[in-house]
Amino acid sequence: ASFFARALSAEPKASDADLCKALVVMISQNLAQIAHLNAQVHGLRRVFFTGNFLRGNDLAMRTIVYTLQRMPRVVVHGELGRRKRDLLLPVGAEPTEAVFFRHEGYFGAIGAYLEQCRNCASAAEQGR
Repeated sequence: ASFFARALSAEPKASDADLCKALVVMISQNLAQIAHLNAQVHGLRRVFFTGNFLRGNDLAMRTIVYTLQRMPRVVVHGELGRRKRDLLLPVGAEPTEAVFFRHEGYFGAIGAYLEQCRNCASAAEQGR
């Protein structure tokens, strides 16, 4: 929302290109944050990205890399119970590394195929 607050109130009005850039950056930062948190939960250091959103989208890829490099240094303010606490990752924590596939369409198709195979195997085990 903060990406668009100034665009709605500023004079002169933001151009369509500025709004599109803000939207791409916002989506990319959200993807990076979700990827980083999942990597932390599963104890991973690398996250692999695939999909058409990233194909030729240098702004999105740069934003994801930058956001992932910043994540270990981010302080999260939150309420745990009734006391406020600052949560930090351990000192010296390695940033999550973003890896982008060169032929992302191929790997996306392989992933979908493998997921379908797993679903078929589950259904066969359950006797469907």
